[in-house]
Amino acid sequence: MELRTSYIELQNVLTRIATSCGGADRPILSGVFAQRYKDDSNVFLATDGFTLAIQGDYKTSSELVGSAVVTVPNIKAVADSMKKDAKEALGAYNKGRWEHIEAEYDFEEIGGTFPYYVQLIPKNESVVDFDVEKLTMAVAILEKAAGFSSGVVRLEQVQSKNVTYLKASVHTEVVLGDLQVYVPAKIISEKTVRIAILYRYLKRLCKALDGNDKGVSLYWHSESSPICVTAPNFTYVFMPQYVQWD
Repeated sequence: MELRTSYIELQNVLTRIATSCGGADRPILSGVFAQRYKDDSNVFLATDGFTLAIQGDYKTSSELVGSAVVTVPNIKAVADSMKKDAKEALGAYNKGRWEHIEAEYDFEEIGGTFPYYVQLIPKNESVVDFDVEKLTMAVAILEKAAGFSSGVVRLEQVQSKNVTYLKASVHTEVVLGDLQVYVPAKIISEKTVRIAILYRYLKRLCKALDGNDKGVSLYWHSESSPICVTAPNFTYVFMPQYVQWD
């Protein structure tokens, strides 16, 4: 498949999207689904059957030029080649002068049909806007202070002195009882927010999001529906976990 792309776009695919690829047991999910549109924009998707990561803005099928599942090693190889060629051609030019330059490249394809993903994205009936940097710090505290690296993180809406927070809590044997971290948030929901998320999904999300990202929102339709996190040019979808709430 031929795509018009840039080094920075492929680097974002590798750091934000490819981490959600599946294993070799399902070849069609081991690569990245690439879509090219008439305006030469691209959309990249990956899923392991449990999470879904999307880079780019989805458009109607009438604007689609072509699509295919491409291999992650090939994406990395093309990105490395673009970096090498640009440095040789531009010499002393700094990074910002070449990483956004676009060019046409052929990518290796994986045969098969990629799952229809649009139906997995929930409607935004309940919305939580949060600060990425503060959520990332909360996740780091949970891991370093409590030695927490797996299991479920509970996110619960709490109110204190007219400020709304998401309380992130985990149960760990290192810290007696629950360890709790509070993240300021703006919440639009008819019900009190209570979400249980696998820690590995939350950590993967924080790695994919840039601390400078603004306008980051988390939304869902119901407690059993997929959870969707949106940021500029990036969407991440995953399923919540069932837990007993107090």
